[in-house]
Amino acid sequence: MILACLAARLLRIAYPDLAHDEPFTVLQAHRSIAGLFAILPEENNPPLHFLLMHFWVKLVPLDEGWLRVPSAIFSALTIWPLFVLGRALISRTGAIVLSLLFIFSNYHHGFAQEVRVYSLFALLAVTSVWLLNRISIGKSWIPLALVNVLMVYAHFFGWLMIGVQLLMVILVKEWRSSIRSYFIAAGITLLSYIPYFLIFLKRFNTSVAKGTWLTEPDPEELYNMLWDWSNAPVLVVSFLLLIIISLSIRGVRSLAIRIALIWAFVPLFGMFLASYYAPIFLDRYLVYASPGWYLLITAASIQLVPPGRWQLWAPLGIVLLMAFTYKPLSRNWPHPRRVYQHVQQIASPDAAILIHPWWYSHTFTWQFDRQLFKDPEVLERALADRNVHPIGSFDRIEAFGSEHQQVILICHGDKENRDLAEWLKANGYSMASEYPDGLTQVRILEKEVR
Repeated sequence: MILACLAARLLRIAYPDLAHDEPFTVLQAHRSIAGLFAILPEENNPPLHFLLMHFWVKLVPLDEGWLRVPSAIFSALTIWPLFVLGRALISRTGAIVLSLLFIFSNYHHGFAQEVRVYSLFALLAVTSVWLLNRISIGKSWIPLALVNVLMVYAHFFGWLMIGVQLLMVILVKEWRSSIRSYFIAAGITLLSYIPYFLIFLKRFNTSVAKGTWLTEPDPEELYNMLWDWSNAPVLVVSFLLLIIISLSIRGVRSLAIRIALIWAFVPLFGMFLASYYAPIFLDRYLVYASPGWYLLITAASIQLVPPGRWQLWAPLGIVLLMAFTYKPLSRNWPHPRRVYQHVQQIASPDAAILIHPWWYSHTFTWQFDRQLFKDPEVLERALADRNVHPIGSFDRIEAFGSEHQQVILICHGDKENRDLAEWLKANGYSMASEYPDGLTQVRILEKEVR
């Protein structure tokens, strides 16, 4: 099953353009170890995934497909702890169904083809729950401590998963014998985090005090999140009905059901409510909770019908529904390559290219000259030498100068930089044409002849 998942995750893995936050990962991975740790106080992710990618990029070509291979491998490896957990909590049949639901998840397929930490985070989260179950039958706490240390150094929300583990050992009576071992493992994780604690505290305070780039979620986002986990709207309704009917008939006697309810719904509703204080509710931030949803669906489908020849119809049905709606070859992804190709066609040799917001310059640079990523320390200067200028503040605008006859303005997202617009107008630039591509606008501005 691991190989089947890996084969699915590798399908057209190089096809989508490098976009969203992927260029950040590639850029940070090319820093020296000292350079990487120097930027961590301003970075929104802990260092583990960057360190893994730092060594990976030394082995492979600078190519989208090769850069995404680690994420595909992490996603495929998740099948192993997921399968053994399903076998321990439900049955061998349940383990197979649970693994297939994960394989056919469009949600996890997307993360498996993205140069980001989320596939690794999901692998560690699933492994931690499996290890908690092993502790409950007398196994050592040492592997859990190791996995939890890796998890909090992979993503800040690893601490939320450790909180979910705490609720599991408190609320699930079969796991209460694991409380002492859990606290030992959690204590070791906390001690290991001492070198990083001040950075964590700074990033947390910044997010709470200044706010995140996210907005408060609407209640509909809860449904949308379950939609993401379930591939299609009709499946959300079908799965919820299945769960409600199964729990109404059989209750929550099943250990798998109780574990799954905590694993899936505590993070889902908890992060949703917390977002009204400091917006954090975003689909990728719940990647650690989504396996709990698949465990819940699997357990509910198997306990719905008493043992007999009809018992497998419900599990078989949910697998077929997920398989039918699984779209590994279809991704809604931006096309920065088109933006760059259009700029190539329209730009005069001496045109200046302004990019707003500044971080989109990494996406553009990948299309412009990906070799520049190999030296992050001088990337901005190298871009300036080629008349490409990321605009992040008014100081950058004033430093740009106004001697260029033509300006190509690349704006990504729906927020205008008013300072930039006013500066261009004041210096005699007016709109000549515009090219929209999704969230990205390419505007040609010509200097008026006076």
